[in-house]
Amino acid sequence: MNPRLPLTTAPKPSGFGSPQLDPSEAGFSLAELAVSTAIAAIVLLASLLIFDVNSRVSRVQTQVTDLQQSQRIAQQEMLRMARMAGRGGLPQGFSISVNDSVPAGFQVAGNDVVPGTDVLTIRGVFSAPIFHVASVGGAFSHNQGLQTGSLAVDSISPAGIPQSLDAFKDALAANRPEGLLIVSPADPTIYAVVQITGGAVVGADVNGDGSVDAGEERATLTFTSNPGSSAHNAAYIGMSAGGAFSPRLNTAAFVGVLEEYRFYIRDARTAEGGNEPKLSRAQVFPNTNLVYDGNAANGAVDIADHVLDLQVALAIDVNGDRAIDDVSAPEADEWLFNHSDDVDTDSFWGAADVDANWTGRLFQLRLTTLVRTDRPDPGYQSDPIDFLENHEYAEPDAAANGDQVLDRSFRRRMMATLVDLRNIG
Repeated sequence: MNPRLPLTTAPKPSGFGSPQLDPSEAGFSLAELAVSTAIAAIVLLASLLIFDVNSRVSRVQTQVTDLQQSQRIAQQEMLRMARMAGRGGLPQGFSISVNDSVPAGFQVAGNDVVPGTDVLTIRGVFSAPIFHVASVGGAFSHNQGLQTGSLAVDSISPAGIPQSLDAFKDALAANRPEGLLIVSPADPTIYAVVQITGGAVVGADVNGDGSVDAGEERATLTFTSNPGSSAHNAAYIGMSAGGAFSPRLNTAAFVGVLEEYRFYIRDARTAEGGNEPKLSRAQVFPNTNLVYDGNAANGAVDIADHVLDLQVALAIDVNGDRAIDDVSAPEADEWLFNHSDDVDTDSFWGAADVDANWTGRLFQLRLTTLVRTDRPDPGYQSDPIDFLENHEYAEPDAAANGDQVLDRSFRRRMMATLVDLRNIG
């Protein structure tokens, strides 16, 4: 008997006779595909938006960081130099001066200055040592009639302290008309600034032990006190006490090579006619408009980019009470150049130098800089500026035209630093 064949179950017919598919093998419906695509598009757009926002924030933060760095560099360089103003014995009337709110066309060492900004001039013995001079042995002499003199400086001071003579070596080798600041041991108000005319630095027995040891040198310098001898010396003698070489200056205690630096906002225009302001430093021969060493590069040493403004205010003890009145209204306080009514030639500000009661003493400087970012930020508008010290901006609350919109689309920062003067008074 044949075994019974197993029965098979035929698939059940589904509508229109088509077979029914297993649910695990079914695809997306059109509605599901549309919803999935829409969600994916929303997620992608959100991601792109987040990326764009983060990119913009990062770009702004980078620019603000660069702005703050420029601000710090600008302030630090001026602060460092200003603190040394007058070093070597130069009085305050010649140590620090300010060209306030310069007009259009004003130049420093042949470079245009942004109108309305200030120019800060600082003089003193900065790079080289303040040399001690022996008071005996013919180390100093001056002929008042011939208006010539000589000076000897040793590589070891009378107190036994080494002092490098490299500044004199460099000046003599380059034949530069350096200004020499000479201060009397009798009274620091007896001083003169003269032009070095020649000399030499040679080995010498400066410690008196009978032999010339390594490093023992003597600089013998000649100078002129005749203001008619050169344009340089006319400017130098003009800074001397009383504007002339005093006959009371018959011996020297200290001498130094005098330097002058001017800080200003350089109007560096591009080929496209734009304005790229920079804080620059110029070195000139003291009390002249002649760039140092005849090198034009010394007239425009750029310190920081995108510095729009430099304003300098001077704290002067007008009444001699050894304090600065900054409580009164700006036009009546003891800060010079912090109000448009302040004029340094007014008798209110007193004499150029401090008297016995400290009246007229210059206590501090206030350095204020305005710096902007490298690029504008579309859609951003900086806060309006009314005054920066005595520089009037009078910007409206909202930009009124295309130029104002562009100017204020840059992020701007102001910084003010008080500088205590260490060598004045």
